[in-house]
Amino acid sequence: METNILRALNNISKLKSFKLTELYSGQNRMNNIGTALEYFVRDVFCSSIDVIGLNNKDKKHSKYLSYLGNQNNPPDFIV
Repeated sequence: METNILRALNNISKLKSFKLTELYSGQNRMNNIGTALEYFVRDVFCSSIDVIGLNNKDKKHSKYLSYLGNQNNPPDFIV
């Protein structure tokens, strides 16, 4: 499947709320916020904002993104 910046902007335009939830609970609050933002950006590129569950989101992301990144090396993902 393919995605691009225009698809992401279109998905953002459909949102009614930009409240990012903390997807992980951990001791480092900044990491939690960064993770939520990363999933939000992936979701707008992959049209998966309404998908429930991280495993389901990751499956959908892998269909659109050529690299999902890893914790220790940038980038976070590649379209």
